[in-house]
Parts: sequence; C-alpha cells; structure tokens
Amino acid sequence: KVTVTRTLVHDAANKMHYEFAYTVEAAATRNDFIDLFAETVIRHGKMPVKTCAAAMGVGVQQLQMTLLTLSGAGILEWMDAFAGAVSEALLRQTDWKVMRIAAAAGFGRLNVFSRWFRARYKCTPGEWR
Repeated sequence: KVTVTRTLVHDAANKMHYEFAYTVEAAATRNDFIDLFAETVIRHGKMPVKTCAAAMGVGVQQLQMTLLTLSGAGILEWMDAFAGAVSEALLRQTDWKVMRIAAAAGFGRLNVFSRWFRARYKCTPGEWR
C-alpha cells in the first residue's frame, strides 16, 4: 500500500505550496520469509536480484525458488509490482518530476525508469499522468 500525504506550506514570502511525502506499507503475511523480502524491497526499492538476496542473507536461487514456491511470483515480478505501485501513486497524487518518482521507485537512472515504464504501461510516465 502506498500512501501519499500532502501538506500545505507557507514559505518565507507567505506564498502557499504543497509538500508531498509518501510511505509504503506491506501487510504481514504470516510468513517470515515473504515479510523480510517485502521489507527489503520497501527499504531499498527495485534493485539487482543479487543485491536483494545478499541483503536478506540468502543466495539468489534460494530467494527465487522460495518466492515462487510461497507466492507463485518471482523476484522481478515482486519488484515490478513495488515499482508500479510507487510510480502510480506518485504520478497520480504529486507534482513531482519524473526523475524524483523514478528514484522513489528504486531506479537510479531516468532512462531506465522510462524504458521500464513504457514496457509496462505502453506509454510514458508523462502520458500516464
């Protein structure tokens, strides 16, 4: 679940503008492995599979097979779902630049995010917005 909060702020010149913040939450699944994986992805965003496995203290194959067995979805499917949820919420509810949204979703480079977004949604982030 992605929650975006909007706060009205008065700056030094007494002009009003909104500041946005977001939080990502995952409901507990009653499975410690899935919960640890969700916490890792929420904390670090979309990351290389090897990095995710290392952060969890397991091997890549163990992570992939355990996720597939427990949930029916693999590592990349989970990370894409996370990135999609964050991207959609921030595009819909904020005026943030796409680069900032890309970073929030775990992408280090705008062009990588843009290619991923176009492949997933068949349009650019700006068109989706």
